[in-house]
Amino acid sequence: MTLVSRLCNQCRSFNRKCNQNLSTFADRWNHYLITTPIYYLNSKPHIGHAYTSVLADVLGRYQKLLEPSINIFLAVGTDKHGMKVKQAALANNDYKDPLSYCNEQSTVFLELFDELNINYAAFVRT
Repeated sequence: MTLVSRLCNQCRSFNRKCNQNLSTFADRWNHYLITTPIYYLNSKPHIGHAYTSVLADVLGRYQKLLEPSINIFLAVGTDKHGMKVKQAALANNDYKDPLSYCNEQSTVFLELFDELNINYAAFVRT
């Protein structure tokens, strides 16, 4: 049990000096939240996207093996904002506007997650 995941039942806060009545988040809420970075859509998915997504999924599956009753919530997603995304969309002649480019690229990321068998609970688009 790490220090960050310990919550004092007495003072209801994270306190390094308080060692009384410690419990984990799982004991109190029975949920485990994992998130990957929110990937920019200025290029196609690469090994870094796959690496972080697979690691997050492995962490969630491992936690589920340790505590079968726990609810795992893995959030993955893409970010369509930023100048680099706009530049990438305009540089690609197949797209008339950045939004259609982002829609297509988000589909590519979703296909990657499905191909890698990532067990995500939510796909977020910001």
